[in-house]
Amino acid sequence: MRRHLYAAGGAPLVTLFTAAAIIGCGSSGSGDGDDSEGSGAPAEALAAASPFSLATGDIDDDGNMDVVTANFDTNNVSVLMGQGDGTFADAMLVDVGEAPRDVKLLQLNETGIFSDPDLDLLVANSASENISIKLGDGLGGFGADVGEGDLDTEFVGSNPSTVGAADLDDDGFLDYFAADFERSRIFLRRGSAFGPLSPLTTIIVGSAPRGMVIDDIDGDGDPDVVTANLLSDTLAVLADWVRFCQPCVPFVPASAQQFFLRVDSDTRSIVGSSPRAIATADLNGDGDTDAVTTHRGLNAVGVSLGNGTRMFDAAVTFDTPQNPESIAIDDVNGDGDLDLVTTNGSPTGENISVLLGDGTGTFADPINITTSDVPIPLGLADFNNDGDLDIVVANIESHDVSVFLGNGDGTFGAEMRDSIGND
Repeated sequence: MRRHLYAAGGAPLVTLFTAAAIIGCGSSGSGDGDDSEGSGAPAEALAAASPFSLATGDIDDDGNMDVVTANFDTNNVSVLMGQGDGTFADAMLVDVGEAPRDVKLLQLNETGIFSDPDLDLLVANSASENISIKLGDGLGGFGADVGEGDLDTEFVGSNPSTVGAADLDDDGFLDYFAADFERSRIFLRRGSAFGPLSPLTTIIVGSAPRGMVIDDIDGDGDPDVVTANLLSDTLAVLADWVRFCQPCVPFVPASAQQFFLRVDSDTRSIVGSSPRAIATADLNGDGDTDAVTTHRGLNAVGVSLGNGTRMFDAAVTFDTPQNPESIAIDDVNGDGDLDLVTTNGSPTGENISVLLGDGTGTFADPINITTSDVPIPLGLADFNNDGDLDIVVANIESHDVSVFLGNGDGTFGAEMRDSIGND
C-alpha cells in the first residue's frame, strides 16, 4: 500500500515526498509572503544551505535508500548515499540553477535516445526561472544537463516552485511541467526522445498553486495533474490531455508537425483554507484516489475522499500541531491501513506528527515527535533495511537531515542527524 510516483509505462519509480509546495516552500520562490527569507544563516559560508525539498530512492541500486536535497541558498543538490543503517556517506554536491525549490528523483531517460534505467534529477529553480535535468550514472553521480545545459534555459516563466514529469499524452515520452505560484499557472513542454523540446504551453489553474502531485484521480488509467491552490482554497484536477498542432501544415506527416498539449478537463474542488502540501492515496480502500492537504491557518490536515470522478468530497479536517507544512502517506505501523505524517513549524517548538489511519479515511490524534530544528521537507523510506518505514526530514536552519528509525508500530527512535555537505 506504499505510494509511488509513476512515469511512462506505469512502473513505480521511487517513493517520493517533497517540501510543502511539493513541492516547494520558502521565500522568494513561493511568493506567498509567509515563509522565512532563506534560513537567516550566513549561507555564503556554507557549501549546502537551506534544503527546501528532498526526495528518496535507491540511486546506485545497492539496496540501500538514498536521499537528495535541493539547497535553496547555495544553488545545488546534495546527494546522500545510504549505508543501510540509517546513516549516509559524505554528501556529494551537484550544481543546478539559482534558488532550487523542488527536486525529484525519476527515470527521466527510460525511453530517451540514450535510454537507461538509472534515476535522474529534475529540479525547479525559482530565481533563474528554469529547470535542471541531470542524468544519473547509476553509481551516485549526476552528469551535465541534458543537451549540455539547453534544458536549463527558458523552460518556465516566473517563480517555478514545483516540478513534475509524466507521459500525459501516451506517446511513450515523459512530458515536463512546473507550477508557477505567482502567475497561477502550469508551464508544460511535451517530451521527446531528446527531452522536453516542444514549445511552451501555459495552463491557468487556481490562484497560487502551492502543491502538485501526479496520480490517476478518475480511474481511467491515465495520469492527472493535481494542484493545491493556496489563495483560492481549491484542488484543480487537470485531465484528458490532448496533443494538437498549431498551425497544422497540410500534407506534412505527423512526425514532422509541431505539437502542443492542451487539457480538456479542469475540475476544481473546494478543500478548505489555504491548502499547501498535497499527497494522494486510496485511504479508505474503495478503489478511488483520495487527497490530503496541509492547512497552516487551520492547524490541521484536510482529507478529501475521492469518488471516482475528477471531484473530491468535502474535506474533513484532523488536528495537528501548529503550522503543518509537508505531508506523507504510508502504512507506518504495518496494520495494512494508510497513515499520515506531517512536519510542523510551531512557534513553541518544531515537530513531526504521526496520525494513524483506521482504513476508513479517519485518523487518530497525532503522535508528536520532537525535533531539534526546523524540519519542512519530509520523506518515508526504509533506511536500515529492517522492513519498517523510517522518517527523514531536512532541516532548513541547521542545513542538515534527520532520520528517525521506525519501530514498525507507528513509533520512532531517537533523532539521527547527517550533514548535507558542510563538514
